[in-house]
Formats: sequence, C-alpha cells, structure tokens
Amino acid sequence: MRHLLNLKSLFACAAMIIVLSACSDKRAAPSAADTTLSSPADKSSAYLYPHNENWKTDHVEFYAKNRKQIEGSTHDCVLCHSQRQNAGTPKNLSCAVQCHAPISTPDGSKPIDSPITKPSQVCFECHKANFTRQKHHYPAATGLCTTCHTVNPSHLTDKSKASVTTDKSNESCLKCHSKMDTHSEVHKVLITKANACIYCHDPHGSTANYFTRDKMPELCLDCHGDLLHDNAVSLHGIIPGTDDNKRSCANCHSPHSSDVKPLLLKEKKSLCIDCHDREYQTKFADGSPRLIPNIKGKITGPNFHRPAKDSANCAVRCHTPHDSQYAALLKKRYPVTPYEKYSPGSEPDQNSYDLCMLCHEDSMLSKEVTAEGTAFRNDIKTADGKIERTNLHWFHVVNAAGSQDPSKGRSCFVCHDPHGSEQEHNIKTSFRLNGTTNVNIVYKATATGGSCAMTCHSDDIKKYNRVE
Repeated sequence: MRHLLNLKSLFACAAMIIVLSACSDKRAAPSAADTTLSSPADKSSAYLYPHNENWKTDHVEFYAKNRKQIEGSTHDCVLCHSQRQNAGTPKNLSCAVQCHAPISTPDGSKPIDSPITKPSQVCFECHKANFTRQKHHYPAATGLCTTCHTVNPSHLTDKSKASVTTDKSNESCLKCHSKMDTHSEVHKVLITKANACIYCHDPHGSTANYFTRDKMPELCLDCHGDLLHDNAVSLHGIIPGTDDNKRSCANCHSPHSSDVKPLLLKEKKSLCIDCHDREYQTKFADGSPRLIPNIKGKITGPNFHRPAKDSANCAVRCHTPHDSQYAALLKKRYPVTPYEKYSPGSEPDQNSYDLCMLCHEDSMLSKEVTAEGTAFRNDIKTADGKIERTNLHWFHVVNAAGSQDPSKGRSCFVCHDPHGSEQEHNIKTSFRLNGTTNVNIVYKATATGGSCAMTCHSDDIKKYNRVE
C-alpha cells in the first residue's frame, strides 16, 4: 500500500471531523450546498477536506490490492481508521454511513444523499446501471467517476459521448492494480490489446466474481470456443463452473500469466493429481452412476500402471483435459463394460480396445504365443516333450472364455485397473457386473504363474503355470 494516510495525521483528521472547532486546517469543510456542484468538472474541490489531495488514488489502490469489498458499514472503515490514541470515548467515524457510502442503497432503489457522492449525482441520473451492479467495483460504487473519466461541462447539456474522455488503457488499471503479466507465459490478449483489462473485466461491476463481463467458461469460450466440441461425450467436470465457488477454467489456468504452458497454474501432472486425490461421485453420459476413484492413491501405491505413474502429463497417454468424444475424457475407445467384442482391423474408432493398443502390441491377443509373448499364459508339457501354450489374454478377450458369442469377450475393464491396484499386475479387487452386482477378485501371483478365485470361476480356483 502506498502512503494511504499517515496514521497521526489520520487521527488528527478524525478528531477534526468530530469537533470542527478544533480544526486548524485553513480549508473550510464543504457544506451540503457546496457539494452540489454545477458540473462534474468542478468535483475535485469536494474531495479535499479532510483528506490530502491524493487520497482518491491512494485509497482506491489500497482497496484493490487488499481485495476489500465495500459493504457500506462503519465497521469496514474503523478497521483502519479507528481512533486508538487518548483515553475516553472512541472517536470512530461513521464514514461509510455519513460520507463514503456506496452511491445507492443496497437494493439500488435511490442514491444516498451524502457529501462525497453528491458530485456524482449528475452522473447517476443517466448512468444508474453503472452504480448499482450486484458486485461493485469500488470507484464506480462510491461515485469516483473521475478516476477513469474526464467530463467536459458540455456533456451535461449535449449528452454526447464525444464530450467524455475515458481512459480505457491497461495503464489506467495499473494505477491501482498490480501488474499481472510478470511471468514467462502471458495471456495473448494482454499483449495484443491495449485495453485488455476491460476486454474481460467490467470497470463498473458485474454479476460475476472479479468483475468479469461474463461467468466462466462462457467468458473464455468467446475466444477459445474451439476447445469444446459439439460431439463431446464427456466434459471435464470443472469446466461448467456452476456457481461462484467453482472457478471453472481458472482452476487450471491463470487468466493473466504463468511460468507453465499453456498458462497452467502448476506443472501438468501435479495439477491433475492435486485435484484427483479423493473420490468423486458423478455420472456417465447416459446418466448411470460413476465413481471417479482417488487416482493419487492408486498411482502412489505398491502396484501401479506405469503410464499413469511415470507420465509427466495424464493427457499425453490417455486423457484429454477439456472434453472428449469418448467416456471419461479418454483419447480413444476403452472397454467400460465387462463384455466387449475384440475386432482387430475394424473401422477406426470401432474397436473398444483402441486405447490399450496405443501402448500394447496386438500380439498379446494372438492365439499363438511364444514364451516371450506374454507372461499370462498356461503351459502344458506333452508326453513327447513339446510345450503347448495357451495365451490367456486371447482366451479371455478374443475367445470370450470359450463362449460361442464373441460379444462376451471379457474386457480389460473386468480384471485390470488402469491406474493401480492393491493386487499385483493391477488386478482389481472387485468389479461391477451389469452396474449392480459387486464381484470380488482374489488374485495371487506365484513364481511361475498365479491363481484367481471367487470371480467368474465361482468358488473354484483357476491356476495358470508357465514352463520356461
């Protein structure tokens, strides 16, 4: 805060207002009549007593930089302006009620007749909407129109816009607000537009926080509409910003500048994990319930899917950050039901295993398999010394576990958690069958294979063993 007021001078000023006879200032306090000025150009004299001549800029700057909000009560003022010297009755000024009240009553019904706002009553007559916004920008709410406007006296008669000069430059805002473009990556609008601040913010006030001209994401989509698609099946849950406490785009991006591309608040992996460190109950596009698990807990556990753990960016391998034409913001189709047909070589986007195949080889689902092809296989040594190998990925997925119906292929979703699990090889502890029945999976690994129990195999324990 730049020299708001010297405290000793302030206390003296407080006493001067309460007991005018003790005032030694050579300037006289303006009377109610004096403050009804002939034109806005004469307003400056009404603001001098009992403050120094720079009080407007200093006080507005204090409010802006300390994120204060005018409430129109004495309490707000005495936080800084209380008389703490001398014993006896506190000389707390009712400044917010008597002099510095907002230009209108809380419901915007009529202006308050107070010395500091009277000079702006001539403005109020025509520009009432700018004084009565739901969320007030301090200078506009208190009638300090000359902070940004220079008005020619002829404006009172000709009502012409040409007789009013408005400083719309970013520099005008920087008289009170700190620079927001100090990081290496700067929002393009701050570079390309000389009036970038009011391009996004309304200098009088708004219904939205931070006086933005619209709530997010609508404000951002005016320029960045290509980030969302009409055919999207899933939308990142933080984007809608359904109320003022959900900051929408600003949860991930800085609207001004950042040291991380593209204007992110922090490094990409941390940005995702810092939110996905808990469970979220939501819904799929069809309205069915969906539980987004604690991803951080999964990838920091003893058994994790390596791409989820090691990737510096969740969006590099599997997800898109804004929306997707696939479920769960995925980049490709992924089996999200227990049964999915495997269709290699099918038309693009028709194979539900496309996402997995971005990293995994098609050969892992081939019927014929070598000892190097997959560890999930069962080997039988025949009497003549040959080894017959069964690829258990092929058996479950492609062969549908022996079913005559290929659409009954057991999908990756049934057994594996794509982020991590308590069991080895990212084997789930359970899965939902038909969205209602919870089916447990108990998997135990051995040196040459493993076993599954209490799943599709009823109470049987199915074992597999490799012959190396």
